Amino acid sequence: MAAGLSAVQRSVRVRLSGLRAGLVPWMLLAAVGWGVAGVAVVVAIRAHHAAGSLAAAAALAPVSGPGVEVVIAEMPNRLAPPRPEPVRVQAGDLVLLNMTLWYAGARAAAVNGERITAMSPITASGPVILINGRPSVGPFRLVAIGDPVVLAAVLNTPGGIVQRMRADGLAVQVAAREDLTAPPWNPDVAP
Repeated sequence: MAAGLSAVQRSVRVRLSGLRAGLVPWMLLAAVGWGVAGVAVVVAIRAHHAAGSLAAAAALAPVSGPGVEVVIAEMPNRLAPPRPEPVRVQAGDLVLLNMTLWYAGARAAAVNGERITAMSPITASGPVILINGRPSVGPFRLVAIGDPVVLAAVLNTPGGIVQRMRADGLAVQVAAREDLTAPPWNPDVAP
């Protein structure tokens, strides 16, 4: 019985050693795979950070070319009293106008010489509109660099933003231009 048990033990040991020898390459391959995956994650994270830096830096250069110029001015209120104050340009008007131009394919935009980026806040503080935290008053001159035919057509769409602004009592002029410049965004002069 002891001799039979010993033979079984030897047989099991031989099979285990063969199994271990077969697992070693797989274990090494798995370890290498995890190492490569770890390096790939680090590379991806660094590339993501670099892309963010490049995106931020992209607005640091002026962009010139054809596009549209939009001038929005406040108008005296056409309504009889008790509302004699002028119809004012709202921050939301500039935000919506800017978004419309971006969706229409604008490559760069600026309002009153202030470059608009994806991170640019356009808010109001009383009668003053703040663009990138800097005060700006009307009339507002927006330049958008892109295909002037497409940009002007999108703005002048019946029932679109320009028609709505005019219906609200604002003076809006849209003109295609062949040579416009959106100045660089300068974070160093932020208030």
